[in-house]
Amino acid sequence: MKSKKVFGVLCLLSAMLMSISNVSAAQKAEPGIPLASAGENFIAEYSNMLTALKAEIVKSVPGIDEKESAGFLEAYASESGTKSAEIELAKGKNVLHFTRDIPNYGLTIKHFTLTPAM
Repeated sequence: MKSKKVFGVLCLLSAMLMSISNVSAAQKAEPGIPLASAGENFIAEYSNMLTALKAEIVKSVPGIDEKESAGFLEAYASESGTKSAEIELAKGKNVLHFTRDIPNYGLTIKHFTLTPAM
């Protein structure tokens, strides 16, 4: 049960980091009408506040090592009774089909690892 909580926290933190990067990548729209001095002051104040909040969030999120993440996913899979499947893809178009034994209650793919062929 503890690993599920850790996994949930890791997912939440990853989502937060992705949302931060999306916010920072957003284009600033230039206003069509010039702002008054009060509007310029609000923009400066809230821009500084946003920058401080981003820095605080990034500082509070722990770094995730790839080896630790892979180890966690393997432990989680072994605890939940699922098995990892390794599929080698050929160069060009590949189509994957997934089936289950009857009764078929659906299929969930929780993790993909793509490794380029060398």
